[in-house]
Amino acid sequence: MPRNGLTGSTLDPEDFVLLIARHERRIRGFIATMLPFDRGAVDDLIQTTYLVAWRKLPEFRFEGETPDEEAVRWIIAIARFETFNHLRSRKKVLHAEFDEELLVQVADEQASDWESFEARWRAFAGCVKKLEPFQQEVIRMRFGAGMSHKEIGERLGKLPNTIAARLSRIRRSLELCIGTSLESEGY
Repeated sequence: MPRNGLTGSTLDPEDFVLLIARHERRIRGFIATMLPFDRGAVDDLIQTTYLVAWRKLPEFRFEGETPDEEAVRWIIAIARFETFNHLRSRKKVLHAEFDEELLVQVADEQASDWESFEARWRAFAGCVKKLEPFQQEVIRMRFGAGMSHKEIGERLGKLPNTIAARLSRIRRSLELCIGTSLESEGY
């Protein structure tokens, strides 16, 4: 009888380490989806996620021939929980708004359609690199730091309406660039 009445195969620690090495990009990409401009937080959350998964490893069971897909989904569920906890605590500290329902939808989409999502993420990252440094900074302040148009304007010596207009132009530019990039990749 399996330990704790659980069925399925277990994953030994050595296989766990190999599995996360093979799938780190996918797990990191999942976390980065919700924190696209905060590399430090992504690094911290990936470590926290792996530590939690390591501690819960005796509870993990898989049914297939190989544990890869089931284990990645399990680790992503842990990453999702840890990332939402981080965002909730950051919201309290920064008084920044984030739409948890929207993030849940993004996380669900990302988890279910990894290949397509990875292509979109590559396109987005490539298009952001093509922006002028000032535009990249405005994007980072707005979406990475959660600053308002007014806060960004104060920091950059611009009116909030000017910041809003620039962000609108940047978004349109990114949409066009991402669409073109995805089309060239066959998506």
